[in-house]
Amino acid sequence: MTKNANTNEANIEKSSAQKDFFSWAGANFLTKALGYLRDAMLVAVFGGGALTDAYYAAFRITNLFRRTLGEGGLNAVFIPGYAVERNKGGCHAGEFASRFWTATLFGSMAAVIAGIIFCRPLTYMTAAGFAGLPEYFTFTALLTAVFAPHFLFVNVSAYFTALLNSSNIFFLPAISQAVFSISVLLALISYKFGPFASIEPKKALLIVAAAASISGIIQVAMVIPSLKKSGFSLKFSALKDSIRVFPLVFAAVPATAVLAQEQISLLIDTCFASFLPEGSITAIYNASRLTQFPVSMFAAAAAATALPYLSRFSAEKNNVAFNAHLYRAVFTSQLMLFPSAFGLAALSMPICSLLFMHGNFTLEQTSLTANVLIYACIGLPAFGLNKVMASALYARGHKKMPALVIAGQLAANIILCFILMKPLGAPGLLLATSISSIAAAAAFLAIAWRLTGFNAINKSMAKTVLCAAGAGGCAWVFAWQLDSFWAPVIFGIPAAAILYFIGLAYLNISERKLLIGNLI
Repeated sequence: MTKNANTNEANIEKSSAQKDFFSWAGANFLTKALGYLRDAMLVAVFGGGALTDAYYAAFRITNLFRRTLGEGGLNAVFIPGYAVERNKGGCHAGEFASRFWTATLFGSMAAVIAGIIFCRPLTYMTAAGFAGLPEYFTFTALLTAVFAPHFLFVNVSAYFTALLNSSNIFFLPAISQAVFSISVLLALISYKFGPFASIEPKKALLIVAAAASISGIIQVAMVIPSLKKSGFSLKFSALKDSIRVFPLVFAAVPATAVLAQEQISLLIDTCFASFLPEGSITAIYNASRLTQFPVSMFAAAAAATALPYLSRFSAEKNNVAFNAHLYRAVFTSQLMLFPSAFGLAALSMPICSLLFMHGNFTLEQTSLTANVLIYACIGLPAFGLNKVMASALYARGHKKMPALVIAGQLAANIILCFILMKPLGAPGLLLATSISSIAAAAAFLAIAWRLTGFNAINKSMAKTVLCAAGAGGCAWVFAWQLDSFWAPVIFGIPAAAILYFIGLAYLNISERKLLIGNLI
């Protein structure tokens, strides 16, 4: 009877975890689709030259906060700590949340002020190559200052997301991020067709940046009713009490850096690209956005939704359940990241043409973006694996090891950028990120195996890679045979997907059911 009860409980947890995963993934699909529409319209309106390079260089730091904190960076610190306090019972959890909220809010306000005051030094971080172009350097610094208030809204939204995620509420905080793209789209439409149509491009781009920055107000407001409904309050604690959690808040910095591995790498790539020909920064941004779509949908979703369960199993010292849940999280993400990598590389030119080659975005700029995308795809599965494995190590209470691994990865990325930038240009910068990310993924797997005996490298994973390669080959045939930019995408993606899932079924990869239940 006890055995049956335990089995039923495990099945309920598995079903709940899968529901959480798809809830997060579904919301991310909608927000990313709007994000691609936003990016496509921005380059169609302003082109892919110096103006958009300045915009994306300024946006890179803000996007670093949006992508990492919004996709679970704060969760990695808050949720395990909150779980410990909640297990103590009484008012410990509420007091912890109040202290964390107070520290987060006032710390974020300080970050906004610093971002505005130090906008020029920040610009050196993202676009040091613009130093020789005073006009564009000043414009990039101004855009950086305009984006700075969004730091506050991103951090507050991330805290609210952590609260809701701790209660296994994932859809609403994820879908609220769509407000950012909607605000930018409305600003672009106003410039192209509405009341701002007569102003010069630089001023229009500043209006777009301002709309993006203040959109965070709406994003925060969207989740407050759900917080109250879930029983969370936003009470402030005394400053002297909040100081107690500042070490934990500061601990979120390396945790966020770890989970932001590919974002920080792209920040490095952007800085190097500022020394390359005009349009390189825009190409890197647009190509990386395409690879981040599957990472956000599957790897970030797997990492965020698995963290509450992994934290609990770790607190219970249940290694068997911990490894089983981690395996599901890893395999669920990799089932989609491998075919995404092969497919995006095979269809790089048709996809980039379909999305970006409109208005003022030229064929040459599209071709550069497609070449950058191919090299970014090499590291795509590693980007996702690093997110999941880092979350798992944080759930185990290991904070130094993930930080050391990613510090090594970032150092390797810088060295490889120096080596590969001159012979390969912008594509070489993404190759540097891919190689260093793969090395970091190997280190994470080795650490997990040593700590808990976890092993994700098996025949099923090898068969999955084989099926993904076959699907990528199918997509490449469509790209090679069909002489247009839309036909390979419209016909090639469904054909490759069908071949991939048939291959999974034919090779009897049982883990496929993590994604599609009993459909195959």
